[in-house]
Amino acid sequence: MLGSAFSRHAALLLLGNDKHILIDNCLLNGVQMPNFSAHFYNLHGMAREAKIDGAHLCSGELASHLGVGLHGHIHNALYDVRSIAPALNQWMQKGLLKPSLFHTKKTFINYY
Repeated sequence: MLGSAFSRHAALLLLGNDKHILIDNCLLNGVQMPNFSAHFYNLHGMAREAKIDGAHLCSGELASHLGVGLHGHIHNALYDVRSIAPALNQWMQKGLLKPSLFHTKKTFINYY
């Protein structure tokens, strides 16, 4: 169903407890629950584990921490995604997070 189609083909990168929001939304909308043990990564936990500057911030605060100006409001889903993207790009370009990290057997849940 939609839940498995949602998470089947690519990694889903989240920052923090978004897994709980996804579970709540699946339950509220009668959507089959995705397999949260595969292809879900908590960037917050990964960044904290790698001791990256800014890892303690919520997703909507990352862009301003990096000096990237965005229009919108923190905790708006689109704003938060636009804030996470430059942080992830910078962390990967600086070698702070390695692409191979997303190909390990570590699951989303292991980062809590």
